[in-house]
Amino acid sequence: MSAIFGIINKTKAGIDELIINKMQQSLLHRAVDGKNICQDGNIMFGHHKLIVHRRQTLEQQPLQL
Repeated sequence: MSAIFGIINKTKAGIDELIINKMQQSLLHRAVDGKNICQDGNIMFGHHKLIVHRRQTLEQQPLQL
C-alpha cells in the first residue's frame, strides 16, 4: 500500500524542512518503489509508492500543484 501526506500552513508562512523530513522518514517503509515531494509556499504534498501486485507496476501517481 502506498502513502500520501501533506501540510497546509494556514498562516501563509513557509513549512519547516525539518518537519517535512520527519514526515517523510516516518513513511519510508512505504517508499520502496518511489517517492516524491512537491512544495509551493505554504503547501506541501508528498507520496510514497509501494507496489503490492504486479498489475500496479504500470501505475503512475500524479504529483502536481
